[in-house]
Amino acid sequence: MRLLIFIFLLSLSSQNPTSGAQCPESQKSSLLTLFPSPQSLFWTPTTDCCSWKGVTCDPPTGHVTSLDLTNRSITGPLNSTAFISLPSLQSLNLSLNLFNSSIPDGVFSLPNLISLNLSNSGFYGRVPGEISQLKRLISLDLSTNFLSGFFPLSLSGPDLGFLAGNLSGLREVYLYGVVVSSPVPKSLVGLVDLRILRLGSCNLTGELPGEMFMLQNLEILDVSNNPLLTGILPEFPMNSSLRILTLSGSNFSGGLLNSIGNLGLLERLDLARCNLSGGIPLSVFGISSLVHLDISSNRFSGEVQSLGNLTQLVHLDLSGNHLSGSIPLLDKFTRIIHLDLSSNSFSGQIPWMGSLKSAVEISFSNNNLSGAINSSFGDGLLNLTNLDLHDNTLSGKIPTYLFSLPSLKLLQLSHNQFDVQLDEFHTTSSSLNTLDLSYNKLQGAIPSSVFKLMGLNVLTLASNNLSGAIDLAMIQNLKNLSSIDLSDNLLSVNDGSTNISSFPHVGTLKLRSCNLTRFPDFLRNQSRLFALDLSNNKIGGEIPEWIWEIGNWSLNYLNISYNQLTGQVPPINVSSSKLTILDLHSNKLQGSIPFPPTSAIIVDYSHNNFMSVIPANISTVSFIIFFSLSNNKISGEIPPSICDASFLQILDLSNNSLSGLIPECLGKMGSSLQVLNLGKNNLTGTIPQFFVDECGLRTLNLNRNQLEGSMPRSLVNCSQLEVVNLGNNQISDSFPSWLGSLHQLRVLILRSNKLYGSIGEQEDVQDFQQLQIIDLSSNGLTGNLPSKRLERLTGMTANVDEEQSKLRHQTLKFGFLELNPLYYQETITVTIKGLEMQFLKLLTVFTSMDLSNNDFQGEIPKEIGNLKSLYMLNMSHNKFIGPIPLTFGNLLELESLDLSVNQLSGEIPEELTALTFLSSLNLSENNFVGRIPLGFQFNTFSNDSFKDNSGLCGLPLTKPCNATPESKSVNLQSRNTFNWQIISTGLGFGAGVGMIFGPLVFWRKGRRWYNKHVDKMFFMVMPECTWSLIDCDGGKIEAEEKIEQELTEFESDMEMKEEEQCRQRRWCANKGRISAADSAGQGLVFILYEDSRIGSESI
Repeated sequence: MRLLIFIFLLSLSSQNPTSGAQCPESQKSSLLTLFPSPQSLFWTPTTDCCSWKGVTCDPPTGHVTSLDLTNRSITGPLNSTAFISLPSLQSLNLSLNLFNSSIPDGVFSLPNLISLNLSNSGFYGRVPGEISQLKRLISLDLSTNFLSGFFPLSLSGPDLGFLAGNLSGLREVYLYGVVVSSPVPKSLVGLVDLRILRLGSCNLTGELPGEMFMLQNLEILDVSNNPLLTGILPEFPMNSSLRILTLSGSNFSGGLLNSIGNLGLLERLDLARCNLSGGIPLSVFGISSLVHLDISSNRFSGEVQSLGNLTQLVHLDLSGNHLSGSIPLLDKFTRIIHLDLSSNSFSGQIPWMGSLKSAVEISFSNNNLSGAINSSFGDGLLNLTNLDLHDNTLSGKIPTYLFSLPSLKLLQLSHNQFDVQLDEFHTTSSSLNTLDLSYNKLQGAIPSSVFKLMGLNVLTLASNNLSGAIDLAMIQNLKNLSSIDLSDNLLSVNDGSTNISSFPHVGTLKLRSCNLTRFPDFLRNQSRLFALDLSNNKIGGEIPEWIWEIGNWSLNYLNISYNQLTGQVPPINVSSSKLTILDLHSNKLQGSIPFPPTSAIIVDYSHNNFMSVIPANISTVSFIIFFSLSNNKISGEIPPSICDASFLQILDLSNNSLSGLIPECLGKMGSSLQVLNLGKNNLTGTIPQFFVDECGLRTLNLNRNQLEGSMPRSLVNCSQLEVVNLGNNQISDSFPSWLGSLHQLRVLILRSNKLYGSIGEQEDVQDFQQLQIIDLSSNGLTGNLPSKRLERLTGMTANVDEEQSKLRHQTLKFGFLELNPLYYQETITVTIKGLEMQFLKLLTVFTSMDLSNNDFQGEIPKEIGNLKSLYMLNMSHNKFIGPIPLTFGNLLELESLDLSVNQLSGEIPEELTALTFLSSLNLSENNFVGRIPLGFQFNTFSNDSFKDNSGLCGLPLTKPCNATPESKSVNLQSRNTFNWQIISTGLGFGAGVGMIFGPLVFWRKGRRWYNKHVDKMFFMVMPECTWSLIDCDGGKIEAEEKIEQELTEFESDMEMKEEEQCRQRRWCANKGRISAADSAGQGLVFILYEDSRIGSESI
């Protein structure tokens, strides 16, 4: 319709103005007063206004009929009265200017106006109700582009319904960006001549009337970017005129019906970022007129078997759904420019794409594609600029021709399984500016060809198996380089021959784990370095003073953790430094705590030898989010001023020598503080008694201090708490049943305090449902265990077969700084057989219960047998009586069971032999009787597991069980006869054993062959999984690295697909051989991890 209006007006303006009447002086005068500076439009009073640019007149009368001043850089308000002298005006276009005012009322005094375009003109405020006077209006455009910086107009009185009801002749409505903030009125359905309706980003609410889709003349419907607008796609009629349908960013739900195929004229279908689900009907791919199809970021599922006859398609985006199966053939897409199938579950190999000769962008990332990239994959892709295949399981060799594609700018192949050495490539693309091959298994040396890609801006090869020496002088040729990451390979980076002045001025430099021994000299000359990561190297000595001045104080991110740095940290110019992330942890730094820059948001000084007190003015670092001083030698008190850091989310001061009281204000920091770890200090007094209603704590760790008093009841205000560790203090209180109202609580450790009384039953209360670890050991708790409460521990009753596959790689960690992949890793200490074992990565499937060293009484509730996901159970040193419940046979995940030093009686249930993961058992010092069961793990337990049970007999005890008395009717003569069948069987068995084991004793090579293959079979039965078991020799824990090295031979021989099906069990060498727990059951412990705090996922 706009085109028709334009042609009509053009026909009027194309007539020779001199052949008709000149414009009246009144209209010329009005036009000259319409703007503050008409001279800027080259309008002069001495010429006929009909000849002015942008002015169109009616030839017979000379009256002005059209005024088009689009994009003329006009500023300042309009003279509203000037419109009164232009009664014949039919078209007014003031778009793309900056009037910076409300819409002048004079506009609405134009009775013959047919087309009004005020889009992006700097008009603001409410659209006047007088707009309803424009009864002849056919086209209305009040759109606002937010990127232009203009304030949007609003339709609040009149509203959209009033507008539609009074301007019944409207055919084109453009209100993009106008604030409507109301439901779509049904009066719009009455606009029978409506052809174009654009209501994007109008803050529409409610449900879009289904009748809108039935308007016979409607060609364009756009209600995009209205997240509060709901609706369901209807059955589309056969005679629809729709050419463009855009619902992206709305909240439409339901499915896409097969009747979508009735829209035979449809050219653009954009349903991205809705809430649509179900399968994609084949009829969509039968709309041959489609040029643009975008249904990304929905919940569509199923296979896409064919893309039909979409031969005109230029843009196809199916990303961000749940589509599966193979990628359909793409051979008909000769016009496609943008192709995005990323973030689905497509599998199989990448199809041939030689026909996509017009393609500019192709993305298949975040799928399950596998196999090698076909050698003819890139044939004909001469226009391709972006190729993104990251996050798949592609393997084999990366074809070298990819580096030669003439238009390619981005090649993203990270997070795959490419495992073949990169070949040298002779033809290099001068356009390639981003190359990311990180997180693969590439081997060998980096080809020198890579350093001849002269256009490279970003080079990322991190986290592969690349090896060899790299001289940073090789990078000097890449003059355009702004980011390089060679981290986490087997490389040895050498900067010895690097010319300081010729090294490119980069913004990001990451050389983590590159065997550096010193700070590279060229860093001094970097003028715009933004991020520097030299962590996990072998850099020794002191930190140079010039490091803070790198990049003329432009450095924003500095990570030099995990090195061998010593001495004091040079002073930081806190006013000049722009550092926001400063990580110095895990070095040997000494002296006073370096005061962080005032710009810092993440500061990690943990695992060093700092010995001073916490600065009292630390709160001047006002935007700090993460602050860790853990594992140092910090003394003194915690300054209350630390509470003034209002953005602080994670505070870790654990494992120091802090003393004094815990500042009460730490309980009043509101929703910001998520992790408070003050464990392993010398803090005294009581726990802060007041935690505010909006408390945001997720972890509270005050373990191993000298705290007294009771637990504050206000902790229930911290509704997000997942970890509460108050163990090893002197807290005197009853069992905190009230903590059961914290529905996110997973870990509760109250061991070694002065708790008293019984746990008690709570009728009809759903408490502690998510609890996975509970440790109440070494207190004074009494009474019977509450069976009903045990039934409600659903966090320990998860069906492992269903849930473990979902949770096995999730760890208890807390993200912070949402725009960066940083997290705080929670550590948990669990006691097994008297040894405290610390888990750095606590998997969310791990569960344990420790009730030992109390005065619990009565029988063990059979409901404990329903806690099917328990890994460890310790109920020793209590006063339990009666038998072991038969339901304990259901604890199929149990690995450690300690019921020692009680008054349990009866026989040991045969059902316990079904616990095939059980590796530690202690039933000693009870009153058990009868024969010890045999079979499976019971055959590996030693005498110590059953000692001091006078009624027990049988292996492994030396006390035999009484044999069944022989019948008195036995023929005595038979005792003196030989049973030659038995004798011959025994001789044959002995000879066979000698033939097999004799060579193993005297033939060394044969013994090695045997050990290797038996170990292979062992690891097939007991594959790797989630947490590690180590058998120790003489109580000394072996390093995990040694175990990893010993197991490499086996792990490389087997594809460890079983890792997703069972828990990891690593058995370490006892004097050089792989073995299960020794016969005495000694030394079986968990891997003892370091007390780490901050982690990063590809920061």
